[in-house]
Amino acid sequence: MEDYSHLTIIAELAVAFAGFAGVFVVLRHEAKGDWTRLERVRLASLLTLSIPVVFFSLIPVGQAPLIAQSEEVWRVSVSFSGLVLLALGAWAFPTYTRATNRIPSIASQNLTTIVAKIMALLFVVALALYAAVGLRLTSHQFSCYYFALLVQLLMCSIVFGRILLVRPPRESQLPGEHKDGRVL
Repeated sequence: MEDYSHLTIIAELAVAFAGFAGVFVVLRHEAKGDWTRLERVRLASLLTLSIPVVFFSLIPVGQAPLIAQSEEVWRVSVSFSGLVLLALGAWAFPTYTRATNRIPSIASQNLTTIVAKIMALLFVVALALYAAVGLRLTSHQFSCYYFALLVQLLMCSIVFGRILLVRPPRESQLPGEHKDGRVL
């Protein structure tokens, strides 16, 4: 029987990312509700990345007492995790791209392009690790599954860092707009 305690630690880390980001965002705005579109999308992206990591970490833990063979546990876990991650990626990447392209000062920054490419690369790496387990290309199923979750946590940390460190411009302060929101 395999030890699944490492997976519960990953679940706790994912909950911590989401929790700290939520607290930080609320404290930054002091519950005024004046969030920009980009801040809402970033917070939604962090939640979209971290909440599935919690569930993906707990799938094998919940199945282990029910299924005797660990190979079946990994096959079911990878099938579910890979399909959900693929669906989330198909939704999240276009949504985030549309949101950043609406804000010219953010869309024109090289950092935004670099981060988007890094996130796409990490997304492909996570899917490849899930595929390696699902297609039985490796005998190290736990390690591949674990590292796929770590890659997803790395994606969470990138979004978390952007929430903490990169303050988006106020929508009312975008080029071509007056302070009261009128387009010049």
